This record gives sequence, structure tokens and C-alpha cells, in this order.
Amino acid sequence: MTPTELLRDAYRELDETDSLSRTTLRNLHTAGIDTAVLTAISNPYPED
Repeated sequence: MTPTELLRDAYRELDETDSLSRTTLRNLHTAGIDTAVLTAISNPYPED
């Protein structure tokens, strides 16, 4: 699975469930993708 596919699937999962599964988190970490950034980007109402 390419990094682009991992990101696409992660954003889809966040959109549908508002969270990431353990498998998705593990795959992202293995690919070196920072999941904190994904979560922050996907939050439409960040705290001030």
C-alpha cells in the first residue's frame, strides 16, 4: 500500500468514524506518517 493510499484510507476512516482503528494507526506509524497531524487537520473546529 502506498503512502497516498494510506492517507486516503485514514481520512476516509476519520470522516466516517471520527477515529482511527488500531490497524490504521499501526500502518501509518510504520510508514512514518504522524497521526497527530492527521487528527488536527481533520478537526474542523479546533480549540483556540
